Amino acid sequence: MYDGMKIALIGFMGAGKSSVAAALASRNDMRVLECDERIVELCNGKSIPEIFKDEGEGFFRSKESEVLRLIVQENVDVISCGGGVVTQDENVQLLKEHGYRIVYLDAPFELLCERVGGDPSRPLFYDKEKARQLYGEREALYRECADLILPVGEQSASSIAHILMQLLSSSKEEEKKESLYSVVGDPICHSRSPLIHNAAFEAFETTKYYFAWRLTGDDCKKLCRLLRSGALAGASVTMPLKEMLLEQVDELTDSAQAIGALNTLYLQEGKVVGDNTDWSGIVRSIEEQTPLVGKKVGVLGAGGTARAAAYAVKEKGGALYIFNRTQEKAQKLAEQFGGTSGALSDEDGIRSCDILIQTTSVGMKPNEEHSVVPAECFRAGQVVLDLVYVPKETRFLLFAKSAGAKVIYGDRVFLWQGVRQSEIFSGGKAPVEVMKRALSL
Repeated sequence: MYDGMKIALIGFMGAGKSSVAAALASRNDMRVLECDERIVELCNGKSIPEIFKDEGEGFFRSKESEVLRLIVQENVDVISCGGGVVTQDENVQLLKEHGYRIVYLDAPFELLCERVGGDPSRPLFYDKEKARQLYGEREALYRECADLILPVGEQSASSIAHILMQLLSSSKEEEKKESLYSVVGDPICHSRSPLIHNAAFEAFETTKYYFAWRLTGDDCKKLCRLLRSGALAGASVTMPLKEMLLEQVDELTDSAQAIGALNTLYLQEGKVVGDNTDWSGIVRSIEEQTPLVGKKVGVLGAGGTARAAAYAVKEKGGALYIFNRTQEKAQKLAEQFGGTSGALSDEDGIRSCDILIQTTSVGMKPNEEHSVVPAECFRAGQVVLDLVYVPKETRFLLFAKSAGAKVIYGDRVFLWQGVRQSEIFSGGKAPVEVMKRALSL
């Protein structure tokens, strides 16, 4: 029934790992093992709360790693891991080395409280506030190591198991397929696409489901096969696959072809179509503040994102100026989209622009205090957009605000490109306000 991919389920207490594992076992004759049950056996039947009370958490973690080393040698299909398995790097590495696809069941904390709050068998859930702090610490670890991130809400354990098998199955049997959508790329741990698209699906009262999937360039052909088979209904694409997938799809829209990258996949008349909504996100974010037509627009950088910005400016009738450290790259991009090139050191040229679009990764690193251009490049009256959206307040935008410019945060572009994707996925108008609330905008 399935393609031999082994599954390790991770997630916080109450996320439903045991229930999903049981559903996989009953539906597909898969062999399932529970880490916690094996620990109890190893400790002569002593319960988990008793182990914590008598021996301490450190002892429990050592037994957890010991049990995991034994389980992977048995080559079981599904491992239901304890909530703290990710706190030991060796555990995660062990699972990956033995070919397990790590699946994070991503349940919101309040749902977990409803399920297991006050349960005496959950020793780390006695104190809700301490449990909340622990959840925050572990969530980042879950996301960082996961190959699949499946949001858990109203879905039953059986539904989650069905979704997993729909993605991993090699069966040709005609089964009822869910309408599944995903963001794909590597990394995907911090992607907020599931937030906005699942919120939109709920607003439409559909059974569509959106998740995050870590895929590399080697998986491009498999992704397109899943789309053609109906196992996936559509996908959002992030780095490093935006350019890699160009050769794998059946058709490209005009925007994806001109930009040389795609960020959206969907099936149309049996063909996988690659589209690009990044440029429309840029347009809609800027035009909330000012029209692009007739404006002098400076694009900082000459990479893939700069191509989307250049296409946006060209499509909306702006005067395009490309500023980049490498003059040759700036000139090549400017020529392709009918613009003018310049150097990032051209402070007067940059300051003369009505609109500035920052497309480089400068400012993305935590606590980074660099800006791609100095404060002297900004002036009052400019409209300034930074496509970096984490962190929200970059040094680049702080310089612009200090000069009196009107700033646009990168999360607006993320929202509007997602809105356009939602329209493609649903075939109708997107619930913009719902998607804004999901992003806390």
